[in-house]
Parts: sequence; C-alpha cells; structure tokens
Amino acid sequence: MASQRPVDLAILDWNLGAGVTGLDVLENLREFSPDIVAVMITGYAHQATPLMAMRLGVRDYLDKNQ
Repeated sequence: MASQRPVDLAILDWNLGAGVTGLDVLENLREFSPDIVAVMITGYAHQATPLMAMRLGVRDYLDKNQ
C-alpha cells in the first residue's frame, strides 16, 4: 500500500476501465510518493495527454499497438 511504503516506479495502463485512467492512479500515488517515476502503457496513444502525463512524472509511453 502506497500510504505505508514509498513507491519508486509505477507502470500503469492508460485505460483502467470504469472511467479511470493511469493518470488518475498516478495522481493518487504522488500524494504518498512525490518522487515516483511512471511509465504509461497504452493502446490509446492518440488519446493520451503527454503534457499532463509529464507533469505527473510519466517518463515514457509504451504503445501496445506497435
């Protein structure tokens, strides 16, 4: 649990279902681990918002369609 142990790296999918994105999860993780580094995996690269993702600590995107 992120509130009990710091998280150094998060590998997140863009679309987690039920209207939740990996960026939503990353925002929550940053509350407990502000220096977290994240990699976003997505099949929706055209929908991803790179600027917002970079602000939240996403270092790179991996496109599942490539």
